[in-house]
Amino acid sequence: MKLVLIMVPAAVFFIGQVCFFLNLIKTPCAVGSREILWLRRSLSGSEPLFDTAFPRNYFIERPFRSASWGDVVIYVLLMFVFCFPTLLPLIPLGLKRHGSFDVLVAWMAFASFSVIACPQAYPFAHFFRWMLMMVFPLVIYVTEGTLKLVQRTGKRAVLALVLAINAALGVAYANGFSHIRFFPPMMAYMPDRMTYSTMELYQIDDCLACLDWLNQHAEPGSILVVEQRFLAWALGRLGEHVSIAGYRADVPLDEVELSPVLSAYEHVYTIWYSDQTPSWRGRPTIKIFESGCWAIYKFVRG
Repeated sequence: MKLVLIMVPAAVFFIGQVCFFLNLIKTPCAVGSREILWLRRSLSGSEPLFDTAFPRNYFIERPFRSASWGDVVIYVLLMFVFCFPTLLPLIPLGLKRHGSFDVLVAWMAFASFSVIACPQAYPFAHFFRWMLMMVFPLVIYVTEGTLKLVQRTGKRAVLALVLAINAALGVAYANGFSHIRFFPPMMAYMPDRMTYSTMELYQIDDCLACLDWLNQHAEPGSILVVEQRFLAWALGRLGEHVSIAGYRADVPLDEVELSPVLSAYEHVYTIWYSDQTPSWRGRPTIKIFESGCWAIYKFVRG
């Protein structure tokens, strides 16, 4: 009974999240006059580019796109190793039963690795986020293991060594010297450093310059088509006279269902690399403003 009472707040929160996820409970709409469109991917029918399908098919997402089941097994196991490289050696020493704590560990492990069994119909939204949350029980096992090692060796220097190794890993990650870059597929879920935004730091000022220019020169009733990494910048920088249509990062523009936008708006803009002129299924764009590595393009009306 005590365990049930302890789990009630988490259960209520989890049920609420599931209801929002399944659209059983509608989130309140923000007050404002700006129109924001969530573009869909033409090749996947009605699947939105910003929402997560339920259950989730990881074979249509990076880095599992076009991967085999064997690749999924290797990727998931390597992601686990790269998440906790300094913790794993000490976990076996600290493993022991902890009563109700075992339920938490079992659930996180199941949610993290069940994607291997059902990558095309994964029911728990984000396997990698469950894997990251495993740090909490794993740290407890590592602490138990480290204390046992100290007792066996009689040397407290072992504790200092364990702390120093983990501290060094954290400092290296914070300063951009991360081991994650040696396993590129993991960067689809976790950046290789803490000083990370949706774009490189040196690109931010140029992005803001482009958005500021568009904010001043866009005609009323214009719309900006943006990849997901530009969305937050556009929302914070553009006035409400410019509508925004967003699509998921790393999805080619040709795969986005852009026809409704092009037919409904007279002035359709996008922001992209200044040396890579974008187009949509043969519909060209013209560059109208450039700042560094980014530029504002306008779709030519058909």
